[in-house]
Amino acid sequence: MNSSDLNHEQVELILANLTPVLRCLTRLSARMDRKGFGDDQLARDVRKAQQAMQDLRMRLHSLSCDGMGKTRRAK
Repeated sequence: MNSSDLNHEQVELILANLTPVLRCLTRLSARMDRKGFGDDQLARDVRKAQQAMQDLRMRLHSLSCDGMGKTRRAK
């Protein structure tokens, strides 16, 4: 199985579960910036996690769009 095997409902379910976590990381990162964490290792890890989740969310979003993100299968 790979991403092209996921149906629209499966992708939407993953997105629905991923989005609140991404929002939490985004708020946490902003809060850490406001509190002056700067280049602290934890702040760097939060930013990396946030970026990875954002990349994943965008990949899933492209799969959820009709005709995008999927390779056409040979008939």
